[in-house]
Amino acid sequence: MSLPLLTQLRGLSEMTGQAMTKQDVLASIQGEISRLIDTRVQKRPSNLAKVNILNYGIIDNVFENLGDEIMISKAENYIRRVIGYFEPRAKDLRVHIVKDSVRNLRVDVYFSYDFQGEKIAAEFMIEPNGSLV
Repeated sequence: MSLPLLTQLRGLSEMTGQAMTKQDVLASIQGEISRLIDTRVQKRPSNLAKVNILNYGIIDNVFENLGDEIMISKAENYIRRVIGYFEPRAKDLRVHIVKDSVRNLRVDVYFSYDFQGEKIAAEFMIEPNGSLV
């Protein structure tokens, strides 16, 4: 069961009354990022427009037209911007799109998060359909 975001941010589960463990927080952050990447929005906001809840998700065609390094870099920056807005617990965020072929690609996400005053580095890979690799 997924906990409400505000409950996750407080670090306590009001549903169970137990404090979240380091692994719970990591799983929660990964789940939120996975859900965000798997959610589609129809129109990409301009680079100057503020991201907001009405723009939750990434645009349908973000993984298309990744023919050169410039387009890949633009897509990585866009995804990093969206994740940074909707998942504030992920700090020092880096996003790298790895393209194995025309149809095969994955998104590597590197970040850190705070747990009881300790900064913890984490990383995971996700396929564009939202599944963790």
